[in-house]
Amino acid sequence: MKICPYCCEEIKSQAIKCKHCLEWIEEPKGATVKGQDFNDSLQEWIFNEIQSSSSEKVFDDLINRMEKEIVLKSLRHTDNNRTRAAKLLGLSRPTLQSKIEKYGL
Repeated sequence: MKICPYCCEEIKSQAIKCKHCLEWIEEPKGATVKGQDFNDSLQEWIFNEIQSSSSEKVFDDLINRMEKEIVLKSLRHTDNNRTRAAKLLGLSRPTLQSKIEKYGL
């Protein structure tokens, strides 16, 4: 039996430990995008965004969109615990805070 180091609840057998924050996470249910499928999907998304963009700063726009999603997902993963989210992303807490403010999260 595995026990969560944060809340002391029992961990389901299909749970895995995050290599970044060391929290126990349940494996996603249903289909997942892995490896080459992820790369193909990402490349297709980038290509479509570049072609459909009228901005002169396409690169910055794409990076900002990805950065916002990464910050948002890390906050959701850590139940909005900014210290844990910063650690998960390898950022200082003030850097994470500035990104939260930048994107209005």
